[in-house]
Amino acid sequence: MADQREEAVRLLQAGELRQVQIARQLGVTEAAVSKWRKKLEEEGPDALELHKATGRPPRNKNCERGWIMTLKEVRTIQIYGI
Repeated sequence: MADQREEAVRLLQAGELRQVQIARQLGVTEAAVSKWRKKLEEEGPDALELHKATGRPPRNKNCERGWIMTLKEVRTIQIYGI
């Protein structure tokens, strides 16, 4: 669990500070603290652990391998004929 989330759990469970105060203290938005509080109440502290984001894999495999030249590289080749 990220340090900020761990601290947020501790502070929320202590009940001594308002969400806005927790947000300021942790350097996060009040909306983030609100989401964490809701998850904490509904699912418990384990729900706030970070998980690797799953998403759509890159469509262009060449990009992963570094085969695509940057615009700067293309322009250099055009100018100097390298």
